[in-house]
Amino acid sequence: MQLASFAAAALIVLLTPGPTNTLLAAAGAAMGVRRAALLPVAEAAGYALAIAAFLAVTSRFSDVGFVMPALKAAAAVWLVLGGCGGGGLPDVPPSVAREDAPRLLADEICRSLFECECSVNPYRDGERCQEVLEQRGTDADQVASQAGLTYDGACVSLLATTRRELGCGVEADEPACIPCRPFFGTGRAGEPCEKLGVTVDVDTCGQGLRCVDRICVELCPTEAVLSLAERCAAGIESLGRCEAGLHCDAGTERCTVSPLVGEPCPDRICTQDAWCDPAAAGSCATRREAGEACVLGDSCVSGRCEDGRCAVSEASVCGLDR
Repeated sequence: MQLASFAAAALIVLLTPGPTNTLLAAAGAAMGVRRAALLPVAEAAGYALAIAAFLAVTSRFSDVGFVMPALKAAAAVWLVLGGCGGGGLPDVPPSVAREDAPRLLADEICRSLFECECSVNPYRDGERCQEVLEQRGTDADQVASQAGLTYDGACVSLLATTRRELGCGVEADEPACIPCRPFFGTGRAGEPCEKLGVTVDVDTCGQGLRCVDRICVELCPTEAVLSLAERCAAGIESLGRCEAGLHCDAGTERCTVSPLVGEPCPDRICTQDAWCDPAAAGSCATRREAGEACVLGDSCVSGRCEDGRCAVSEASVCGLDR
């Protein structure tokens, strides 16, 4: 009778929706069915071991008065400690071992793409994403090794932890630029450089730099914020970014006040929270919130118009790899 009761209880627990089963479903979506197939078996085995051990103890000491209250108290303490402990993703070490980098970065990127529902996602499922990105990381390691580049485990840690900290939230500003790369050479800013490989982002520039048009330039250049009437361009070269409410006028090459809602927009430029609506006689109109009707993404606060409706703003982490 005890075996039947145990089997029924285990079956009910496994079929009841809850945090564990939710995690299993999320793992299947992110990792693919094949890689996640053993997780339900592991869950069932864990429940079986735990309940079997509990039954063995209670049947052996059921005649001892204080055993059952003590077991209940221990279980309660365990649940409280487990809730405080988190039980989430394993911590990222301050410096990631070279052999662990491809898998760790693939894990973090694929998790971001699928959990945050990024609009630009070339992978059909998490399993394929993991396979492609892990192989790409391994290829980058081989190219870097052959070229004698330096590996930076602290940078890999920073790349992973930045993604975790962003989560699926939407920041007011653009995603933070991460000023390092896992592999780097010796080229200095302004010196000639060479891109290595075709499908991997590896070159001969030093840390904090990247190879653009065969010249080493800053990976995260600081852009000057310019005030009203300051010069913002010299031909095709940008001299900085005009502060909020201003734009760089192509004719004068100086920061100029952007048209507000209801004002004409002959250059199709409006203040930050507005857009140039051709249906409003070429005047600036308020951008639309998620769920409102739209034709163009520019008319939406999120910049995304999907199926004739403004979509929600995309998670900031989705822009890290673009």
